[in-house]
Amino acid sequence: MPRSTISIRDTVVSMSEDVVSDSLRVAKIKVNKSMSIPPNSVALVPCSVETKLDTFVVEGVGVDLIVPMSVHTGEGKLRLAMLNPSDHSVKTRKGRVVGRAEEARLVEPVPQEFSPDRIVEGLENGTEAVLPAHLHDLMERSRANLTIGEQQELSSLLTEFQDVFARSEFDLGKLTAVEHCIDTGFAKPVRRKCGELR
Repeated sequence: MPRSTISIRDTVVSMSEDVVSDSLRVAKIKVNKSMSIPPNSVALVPCSVETKLDTFVVEGVGVDLIVPMSVHTGEGKLRLAMLNPSDHSVKTRKGRVVGRAEEARLVEPVPQEFSPDRIVEGLENGTEAVLPAHLHDLMERSRANLTIGEQQELSSLLTEFQDVFARSEFDLGKLTAVEHCIDTGFAKPVRRKCGELR
């Protein structure tokens, strides 16, 4: 394995050029138990991988259910979150292929001081402000039309108010400052079980 080095701010970091000759294995993911997933809901469905894999990435296949991409280990039982975005129930039958598992290679982590998940601003005046990871995409999309000073100011603002930005697509937060009122006229309240509204 050939070795080379790179110099970053007077620090020499050794680089390795690993070449992996074997290809990654792929396997089908099948449903273990028939289930009915109600409309506009998410269910955890017991599944199995047809080939034993240590660590793998799941990618959903099909058109009627959404299976989010996720990483799993070969240990324990596999339960996949499946979203039914339709307005009718969807049946998952035992043995149905709902996704594919692709073997994942674990890569040796990069030392934190050289990690790509850090965006460092303000190098001209010697100060560094580390931008939180969940704001990197926003900063990258914004920096194209900004001067260096404006980029530093935006980075400082994003860091100061990082708690108002969602950390993931499921980080919806909670708002109690506003009260909503729905005018129903003189109609009496109706109580029904979930999923019965039409």
